[in-house]
Amino acid sequence: MEFYKIAYTFLRKSNVKVSRAYLRERLESHPDYPSLKALTDILDEFNVDNRVIKLLAKDDLESMYFPVLALYANDDSTELKILSKYPSESELLSFTGVVVVLEGKKKIKHEEHNSVYYKEKTERILFISLLFFGILFSLLKFSLVSNGFVLTYLILSYIGLSLSIATVLLDIGSSTLLSNLFCNIEEDSCRKVTNSRIGKFFGYFGLADFAVVYFLFLILITTFFDLIGLESLQSTLLMINAASFLLSLFLLGYQLSIRSWCKLCLGITTTIWLQALCLFYFVGYDNLNVSLKIGEILNLFLFIVISSVWLIVKPLVSLKMTNTHQAIRIRKWRQDPEWFHALLPLHRTVDLELWEQEICYGNRDGILQIMVISSPFCEYCAKAHFELDKIFQKYS
Repeated sequence: MEFYKIAYTFLRKSNVKVSRAYLRERLESHPDYPSLKALTDILDEFNVDNRVIKLLAKDDLESMYFPVLALYANDDSTELKILSKYPSESELLSFTGVVVVLEGKKKIKHEEHNSVYYKEKTERILFISLLFFGILFSLLKFSLVSNGFVLTYLILSYIGLSLSIATVLLDIGSSTLLSNLFCNIEEDSCRKVTNSRIGKFFGYFGLADFAVVYFLFLILITTFFDLIGLESLQSTLLMINAASFLLSLFLLGYQLSIRSWCKLCLGITTTIWLQALCLFYFVGYDNLNVSLKIGEILNLFLFIVISSVWLIVKPLVSLKMTNTHQAIRIRKWRQDPEWFHALLPLHRTVDLELWEQEICYGNRDGILQIMVISSPFCEYCAKAHFELDKIFQKYS
């Protein structure tokens, strides 16, 4: 597991409300990433009380407040583990005795982070609400309709849509729970299939995109089948399922030829085949027929509309992913200490001798003196004055 994911899981288990995206950006842009120093520096900036402790005896771990982030050393590598309870004897063998613990304040006090966190929370609530009401509407609708064929087809379409979206996100570099179950983001076989000429047969619009549009289309026409009629629904499903079935066979043959198997793609293929079996089982071979009446034409027009909408939505998702990576690179460049040391000699040396008319707080002859050079128009200088006032109140 990537370091930022371990850090995020540790903070969530410690009841720290943190933005995953912002934490990733700050950690991966840190000069010492991945390291405990990177994590503790960010926690200090977040005003979250934390300590890195080197236990003299491994048994001292029993007295710690769990969860803790523990450092393990193997043959030639180190590994971080989140401990929610005292580890077993076998786990203690490779334990280095170094742990990160959170104590005291666990509420993040960081304006930029909190702004991102509440924005993410609002988007998440909106998405979950839309998904919940969409599924609830479908369930309520079909609880009043005793049609096993339509209900089975709808459930399979939801499963296929979930697998398809996971495949698209994997292709643009984002992992999900489903993609982690089927394919790792670093796994070559999945990436080899999705990034192939067959995987992107229309350039930007690939097989995974076709699958998303296909299953979205099926969900819509099966949910509102009473508006178009059962006969029109069956005719449309026969046409589009036959095309997708042939496409899935072609994809299987291609994966066999390159000797690479995308498990998510296989899951989508299995769903399509189950839908074909469902169609023949419930409707029967003799009752299936293809016609191009007004209902079928409207359904095909709906498929084109969904494809067009997806061509607009996908670039927005990709842009958000690209912006995340760019933000990490820009922040990392800005925080590179080599740039600081390179530019420092070019700046004018500031005279540190005290001037009689300078503003001075506290004892002018005090042992500890802090000289501040700031601008009255600088936002960060203004924030620094508040922190300096706290230090003055505490130690004066």
